[in-house]
Amino acid sequence: MPNATRPPPAVGQQRGVRQVDGASNAGLRPFGRRAFIAGVAGVAGVAGAASMVSPAAAVAPGASFYTPMEPVRLADTRSYAPYSSAHKVYWNRISDRIIRIQVAGANGIPKGANAAVISIAAIGNGQPGWVRATPAGQDSFVASVLLDTADPVVTNLATVKLSADGYIDIKGLNPNDVIIDVSGYYMPTATKVRGGRLRLFSKVYRVAAGTPIGHYQALTVAVPQVPASAIAVVANLTAHQTQAPGYLAAYPTGSPVPDAVNVNFGSGETRAAGAIVKLGQNQGVPAFDVFVVGGAKFFADVSGYITGPGDQEKEEGLFVPVEPVRLLDTRRKSDVALAGGKRRLWAGWTRPFKIPNG
Repeated sequence: MPNATRPPPAVGQQRGVRQVDGASNAGLRPFGRRAFIAGVAGVAGVAGAASMVSPAAAVAPGASFYTPMEPVRLADTRSYAPYSSAHKVYWNRISDRIIRIQVAGANGIPKGANAAVISIAAIGNGQPGWVRATPAGQDSFVASVLLDTADPVVTNLATVKLSADGYIDIKGLNPNDVIIDVSGYYMPTATKVRGGRLRLFSKVYRVAAGTPIGHYQALTVAVPQVPASAIAVVANLTAHQTQAPGYLAAYPTGSPVPDAVNVNFGSGETRAAGAIVKLGQNQGVPAFDVFVVGGAKFFADVSGYITGPGDQEKEEGLFVPVEPVRLLDTRRKSDVALAGGKRRLWAGWTRPFKIPNG
């Protein structure tokens, strides 16, 4: 994974920091967008599924509010990684295919957190396979990241329920190195709250439309569609026509560039991943920054935001973490299809399916 571990420059040392106005780029047809709701990204399955509390419902058991963070690296299993030894205190290897990571009670995440939003970068080893995240000590059929034989690295977002003691397991079909970053966590609540609730827009806004970002440069992206009190934005981030192997990282405007990564890419690729990005301010407007190694055209599509302390006190938009469950598998001989579920998904087709409730 060339250039993926280069230490980023501090604020004030970045070259070519520019700005884009999300209002002028707003649109309805996102580029390279994946299905994405409340930090859960998926194509054939859902990793870290959740149910949303409706406005009319009482606060459900396990209902939780979200706290965004400046991204932090939890684990890096590569033996040559410059950050691996620094983060080894938070994870242990259970086997050649499983690592266990402490989430609650580490890196500023309080004990009692019941779910976390993580970015999983799976390093390819020349074999097709998958990597998944589950509560520690549990397993599922849900894949968080899929790897092809030619993939040097694939990154995806997952919302993962934590075990009772605050840990998660990362498991691979094959012995793969992985990099795990965290961008926020959920805390349970028995009452209505102001901040930390998900609000989805009725349409998707494109706030960055192919803006070129050069190697080792940063871009400030304004998000005027969200209220000033919003603390995070729910977005899909796309690197298009990449110039060289590298990565992009999204973080609050005004904060240092993190060592965490949202999207990894090779040369001449289009790669996308979901993100819940903590917001900063740029001239009084909510905004986030994007730092790129390798160079790419950047797209950002915003589908919602996380409420702040200035919002109304409600239960709507609280999050209930559940055990991972597969909702869609279009392979003809999959368990889902054999049980009467939807099957083939051809180009241009749409397959509606129900999300279980309760």
